[in-house]
Amino acid sequence: KLTDNISLNKFNNITAVNVAISNSPGEIELFVADENSTGSSSVAMHVNFSGKIEKVKSIVLDDFIVEQNIQKLDFIKIDVEGCEPFVIEGLRKSMETLKPIILIEVLDERLNTINSSKEQLYELFNKYNYVAFEIVNYNTVKPLHKLTEGGLIIFKHKNSTFNNSITTLNT
Repeated sequence: KLTDNISLNKFNNITAVNVAISNSPGEIELFVADENSTGSSSVAMHVNFSGKIEKVKSIVLDDFIVEQNIQKLDFIKIDVEGCEPFVIEGLRKSMETLKPIILIEVLDERLNTINSSKEQLYELFNKYNYVAFEIVNYNTVKPLHKLTEGGLIIFKHKNSTFNNSITTLNT
């Protein structure tokens, strides 16, 4: 679907790479979701499992960033059905050096499928000097003072700033 949309919209600034992102390179099993829930395919077993398992190549995002000679990385959206800790662990060097803003959905139910939790995810971000923000509206965020789940959360490195189009409410 991604490659079809890239072609349909005649985008020339998007490269689709058919790999899984994890904390170690190799090969992993992907539990493919049924046709009604195609967005919930995951490396963790889930309720929408179609019964089909695909083996896919996995890469570490830090390695990919070096191989592609990416010098600037402003923003990353991660949607990996509860496997966010694996992606974050494989992104730690770039988080320290490039300090991208990271947007993820925090769902304890999904994190539990890999024996993790929202507490462990927030601690992982904290370990890499990232703080959490709640999205108030399309251009306004506010710092989170408690562990929140269920919606999209922005994580930003403590030593970086949002661009001029985002307002931060200090509450």
